[in-house]
Amino acid sequence: MAGVLLIGVPGILNLSADLGLVIGVAGIAGGVALLVSRMHDRSDDDGDDGAVV
Repeated sequence: MAGVLLIGVPGILNLSADLGLVIGVAGIAGGVALLVSRMHDRSDDDGDDGAVV
């Protein structure tokens, strides 16, 4: 959210438009990288086959 705000209104922190864009894009990219790194691969080793008829 802060990255989008910095891109849209960099004057909140008294930044220039260019610097707000760079910091905002870096913040968004960092947030996406954090979300992707926290994703867990689903393991099928638990032996549960679901509903077997």
